[in-house]
Amino acid sequence: LGIPAEPLFRSVYQQAMPLADKLYLTEVDVTPKQADAFFPSYTDWVLINQEYFHKTPTSPAFSFNVYEK
Repeated sequence: LGIPAEPLFRSVYQQAMPLADKLYLTEVDVTPKQADAFFPSYTDWVLINQEYFHKTPTSPAFSFNVYEK
């Protein structure tokens, strides 16, 4: 397509956010060294459920989260 992936996917997520009433997100407790794509801000959403998994020798800590508007 010739379109960089980051702007394409960011646009899709940003366009879909106003249509959503729930977000089901897996949040991984790690910061990549060369991250080039980020999910749109959802700070105005309310966390209604969280299932947390501690770090192991083979996996970073992560959680399954559900947010509502």
